[in-house]
Amino acid sequence: MSHNIKSCQKKRQTFSIKEIGLEEDSRTAYVFDDGLKIIGNGSKVLRYDLKNDPDEKKPYPVSVEKIKTLEKIKTLIQ
Repeated sequence: MSHNIKSCQKKRQTFSIKEIGLEEDSRTAYVFDDGLKIIGNGSKVLRYDLKNDPDEKKPYPVSVEKIKTLEKIKTLIQ
């Protein structure tokens, strides 16, 4: 389980990533310096603005630019 999911569960013990449409075994989360958090499982990608929405209540669409950045990151860490 990732650090980010554990943090969410500390905020609310009943938190489950299934609430946001992701499966337990297929998620990846990235948090950027600007407060942007992106969670993805391949077919679904969600973006949160942690500065203005620290409880991650309202996801936003992910730009094509950010998706390309995520793909670059994935290739670097594999």
